[in-house]
Amino acid sequence: MFLPVNRQMAVITGGAGDLAQAVSQCLRVSGVQTRTPDRRELDVTCPELVKNYFSSTGNIDLLVCNAGLTADKPLARMGEADWDKVVEVNLKGAFLCAREVARGMIKRRSGHIIFIASHSAFHPPVGQVNYAASK
Repeated sequence: MFLPVNRQMAVITGGAGDLAQAVSQCLRVSGVQTRTPDRRELDVTCPELVKNYFSSTGNIDLLVCNAGLTADKPLARMGEADWDKVVEVNLKGAFLCAREVARGMIKRRSGHIIFIASHSAFHPPVGQVNYAASK
C-alpha cells in the first residue's frame, strides 16, 4: 500500500459503481477512511457543488476520479448533447475534483490523485467515441 495508515482519508467519485465499492473495500481493509459519493452527493459537473463537497471533507490524502458516464451512439448519429454530457462528467468532472483537492495536497506536500481510465480509450467499441475520448 502506498499510503501510510494514520487516519488518512480517500474519496472515490462515482461511488455507486462496482469499481468504486471494490476500491473502497480494499482501502478500508488497509485502514484508510473512505468516502464514496454518488451523483446525488457529489455532482462532479458543478464547480460550486464540487467546491462545497470538498470543503466539508477536511484533508483528502487520496482522490480516485472514478465517476464516468456512457452515451453510446455511432458518431454519425451522436448529437452534441451526447458528446458534451459524457465529456463533462468523465473529463471535466475529474478536472474539477482534482483541482479542488490538489490545492490542499500541494500545501501539505502530500497526497495522491488517481484518474481511472478505460480499455475503451485504446480499443473503443462501436459507438463509444465520446467515452473513449474522455478516458
